Amino acid sequence: MLSGRLWPAHPKPLQDELLSSWIVRIARANGLKLQTFCDRVFGKERQLWNRDIDRLAPNWLLAALARHTGTLPDAVRRTTLDVYRDRLFHQSKSSGQLRWILSMGVYHRTRRYFGMQFCPRCLTEDEEPYFRTRWRVAALTFCPEHKLHLHDRCPSCGAPIVFHRRELGQPEVTDSGPLCLCHACDFDLRNAQCKPFVPYEASITTELAMLANYIAGLGDILNIGRMDVLYQLCKVMIGARKSSNLTAFVMGTIGSEDYALSHGRRAFESRPIEERSHIIQLGVWLLANPQECIPAAWRAKAVRYNHLVKDFLSMPAWYSSIVRPLNRRY
Repeated sequence: MLSGRLWPAHPKPLQDELLSSWIVRIARANGLKLQTFCDRVFGKERQLWNRDIDRLAPNWLLAALARHTGTLPDAVRRTTLDVYRDRLFHQSKSSGQLRWILSMGVYHRTRRYFGMQFCPRCLTEDEEPYFRTRWRVAALTFCPEHKLHLHDRCPSCGAPIVFHRRELGQPEVTDSGPLCLCHACDFDLRNAQCKPFVPYEASITTELAMLANYIAGLGDILNIGRMDVLYQLCKVMIGARKSSNLTAFVMGTIGSEDYALSHGRRAFESRPIEERSHIIQLGVWLLANPQECIPAAWRAKAVRYNHLVKDFLSMPAWYSSIVRPLNRRY
């Protein structure tokens, strides 16, 4: 029976667990197919999987989960991407790109973009494999615990990670297996290649460690202002302006290998993980010593003043003091 205050099986969210991952685990713990479970406890008129529920979780859903699992409302809300408000983005919005949050590309119940990342070692060490909120953050492309590159798709068939679709089209299957199995080809994501992550340069290592801690809610060295600056620098580097050579300038300065970015107007959050990893490393190198690196790039004619300030409405005072003298009218 699922009509009582507490569901028969009501597992709590695991450390840093994502809302969608938690709901799938609750359904499995109660011995029901995911859609059957959702229809029974939330009602057929309330559809969950035609949206990015980690980003757009309705209040009634969070309240129901708190009530029927005996979980504190604050703990339930921390399973959503709203946990990053005022840390990665200033305010939530119901549509459009959300800063630093990977795009899912929701189309009905499918996912067209690679908006879920994973670390194969983390999944292997889990007593019950689950997916983390931090794996939805576009700026995090490596596992800080295992020092491995993250994956953003099934390495066997190239499909996005969409664990809630495991049982679709299989009416006879009641147990679709652990969340770490690819919904498209059944590949066990725990067997994905464990590729060591080696930053381009020593200062990048330090900055990336601070970035990972900040995303995890640890440390107080970074703040949303510095994240805004990092985002602006990344936006300049992936821009299509011929007058901007900031990417080439940083690569030449630190001696990294050339990397060809994909063309077209693509947001940072919708780019492949390899591109994001490359750009983030260049961006944090600039952020490690912006007082010297940004003016040096300007003097080398790798970037213009208007690139550094374009559409930057939340510019911190310290950043403004660095770039203002680069305005030739200053």
